[in-house]
Amino acid sequence: MTTGATTDAPERTAVPGTMETVGTPVGRTTDRTATVTEVVDGDTLEIRYANGTTDTVRLLGVNTPEVHVENDPPEFEGVPDTEPGRACLRDAGRNASAFVERLLAGERVRLVVGGDRRGRYGRLLAFVRQSGTTVNYCLAAEGHARV
Repeated sequence: MTTGATTDAPERTAVPGTMETVGTPVGRTTDRTATVTEVVDGDTLEIRYANGTTDTVRLLGVNTPEVHVENDPPEFEGVPDTEPGRACLRDAGRNASAFVERLLAGERVRLVVGGDRRGRYGRLLAFVRQSGTTVNYCLAAEGHARV
């Protein structure tokens, strides 16, 4: 694998520990590079490949509170199903979005995906790496997302 490759052609690489999560053949994932054009929320990005095509990416393995729709407090252990609980989740969603915005807005990133696996809303499911750091992990480690 060539680090920092700018080709749109997917590279095949082995990434230990991700095969079951991304549903690819054992030991195989696809690397793609793209530029983040918009941070939709803490776990969703709009990206553009070098060839001009665009896609929506859902960060795999993490979930941040919503910012564009109402949150469901029972989904988040320990958050009461009250207006203050919902307000807390809205604020947490905004904080997660701002965190990702600071890290990724306009940045070139590497997407580690299992083929063209998509979630229920048609978004590409991926681990996102920027400057050697996996953003999915950082979101959870900094307390902005649950696994």
